Amino acid sequence: MNKNFSVLACMSLLAVSAQASAVEMSGTVAVTSDYLVDGVTQTINDPALQLGFTAAFDSGLYMYVWGSQVDFGTGYKSNAETDWAIGYAGGGENLSYDVALIGYVYLPGGDGFNFAELSGAITAYDTTFKALLSNSYAGSGIASARLKLNHSFAINDSWSVPLELGYNIFADPFDFGYAISDGYGYYKIGLGYSINNWSFEGSWNQSSLKAYSGVDKKTVSEDGNFVFMITYAFDIGKQTVVEEKADMASD
Repeated sequence: MNKNFSVLACMSLLAVSAQASAVEMSGTVAVTSDYLVDGVTQTINDPALQLGFTAAFDSGLYMYVWGSQVDFGTGYKSNAETDWAIGYAGGGENLSYDVALIGYVYLPGGDGFNFAELSGAITAYDTTFKALLSNSYAGSGIASARLKLNHSFAINDSWSVPLELGYNIFADPFDFGYAISDGYGYYKIGLGYSINNWSFEGSWNQSSLKAYSGVDKKTVSEDGNFVFMITYAFDIGKQTVVEEKADMASD
């Protein structure tokens, strides 16, 4: 097993054994017309079904698992991405923070893409700056830093305009399969509508990546890529977790 995932698993077990608090369980189901990561398609511009589950403790600790369909084309076995994370969030209404360790596991087989990232975010007055760091982005052995700035402009209680600006830096040129770069920028601007547990978002995505000759520019959002997503969010309920500590002493 990759040592990053061993560390992640150990941290999860230690965190659960050390906490005694209420936990709020929630989930999401989403359908998207294209699964993009920082402007780059993960489904050859095809739709994807995505599921997520989160356990948030009142201490600030949280854990989540999230999954999506993926398609990297002929020669790759992986058809699903799963993200596993443990994190801690705290702060107040106008200033908060969030740190997490995230593991990305591709199924079946992984295709050598499995990796881990350390994530840190600060939110001030509804604007979030996030940095994600890895020593082997997508299992490539290339160190990376992904920087994101997010803000959602509220029009009213139902309508909003989400905005994301990002820049990704790689220690060496990283080959996405559609383009290669040691650093590129991207942005997303959308229009969102929410009612009850449902949310709908249409967004325009564009990056500074230059697709290989003969490759559809839409795969890296070179000339822009419109994506539509429908999400249903639900609460599973609140449970009380009883503290249990492992007894390491022998009889």
